[in-house]
Amino acid sequence: MMPELPSVELFRRYVTDTSLHQPIRQVDIIDEYILDDTTPEQLEDGLTDRRFRAAQRHGKYLFLAIDEPLMAMHFGMTGQPIFLQPDDESPEHTRLLISFENNNQLAYDCQRRLGRIALATEMAAFIQHKNLGPDALSITWEQFQRIFQPKHSMLKPALMAQHAVAGIGNIYADEIVFQTGLHPETTIDQLDDTMLHDVYQAMQDILQTAVSRRIARAALPD
Repeated sequence: MMPELPSVELFRRYVTDTSLHQPIRQVDIIDEYILDDTTPEQLEDGLTDRRFRAAQRHGKYLFLAIDEPLMAMHFGMTGQPIFLQPDDESPEHTRLLISFENNNQLAYDCQRRLGRIALATEMAAFIQHKNLGPDALSITWEQFQRIFQPKHSMLKPALMAQHAVAGIGNIYADEIVFQTGLHPETTIDQLDDTMLHDVYQAMQDILQTAVSRRIARAALPD
């Protein structure tokens, strides 16, 4: 199951709780294939002897802010960040391993190697470079209406188009059209303002509920 917006929001909170403000001692790039427009040397130089100051999310991307650059993480179909304490073994499919001065580690685990990691100078420039639309949980109704109202495209593919709105994949697009009672192949220009607003509100409600339930489930004891 590909991580969509609710999963990446959970990753953001997880990394915030475990991996910020710790000096980075070492960066081990185990699989260079995951790097996107970034060399191993650039990533090592950008992270070593620094610390992650904040974790931010836009759509399906997680951004870890350092002093100036950002490390952008996309998780493909199987990626996830995993925090390791000194006695923990690295996950089987670790592609990147960040070691902190206190001997804790942050692993980027990605079985199918479809995720990507890059350094970026700033979040807004990276979002523009990747042609990402507004975040699906942050977009206002007015923005949504302006982006979607002129479209002739089918509803489900339009919701999944990252250049229009960022964060929705197959799972949540299916749920949105189901909750609104619309056929996935309905074209957006067939919807009046009321119907389009129903789509927008369903998107907001479903994503917020998914985030809340995933957080609640993560808080349960093993």
